[in-house]
Amino acid sequence: MKILETHRLILRRLLPNDLDSLFALYSDPEIRRYFPEGTLTYAETREELEWFLNGHPTHPELGLWATLHKQTGEFMGRCGLLPWTIEQRPEVEVAYLLAKTYCGISLQRRASAIGPVCHSNTPRGDGRTRGRAPTTAGRARLSPRPGQSCAV
Repeated sequence: MKILETHRLILRRLLPNDLDSLFALYSDPEIRRYFPEGTLTYAETREELEWFLNGHPTHPELGLWATLHKQTGEFMGRCGLLPWTIEQRPEVEVAYLLAKTYCGISLQRRASAIGPVCHSNTPRGDGRTRGRAPTTAGRARLSPRPGQSCAV
C-alpha cells in the first residue's frame, strides 16, 4: 500500500519480503552508530519489521514505511512518523534511516520534508529506546523540545 509519493521517492508499507534489505541497514555498524542498541540481529530486525507491517500498533496511520527510489524501485531504507508522549504531551517524530549510497544526495531532505527531524532517546513502548542519527537527519532549521537534540 502506497503511503506517499514525491518526485523521487515512494513510501509504502513495509512488507515481509523487505526483511533482507532492512537487515542490511540494521546490521551496518556505521549506519547504526547513534542508536543506543547498536546493530540488530536478523531475528531482531524481523521483530521490528513485524511491529510495523500494518502501521504503528496503537496509531495505524503512523509507522515506519519502506522508502523506495522512484526511478529504480530500489529499497533505500525506511522512514515514517512515530508517536511519542513527551512530558505528558503527544508528539510525532519524523524518523528515517537510509542506505549509505543515498546519504548526502538531497533525498534525505525530501524524506523529512513532512516535519521537523529531532532525535531523542525515548522509550519505544516495548522497553527499548530509539535514537536518531545526526548523520541521517534532514537539514531544515529545527526547534528542539526539552530532552531532544536536532541535527542541522
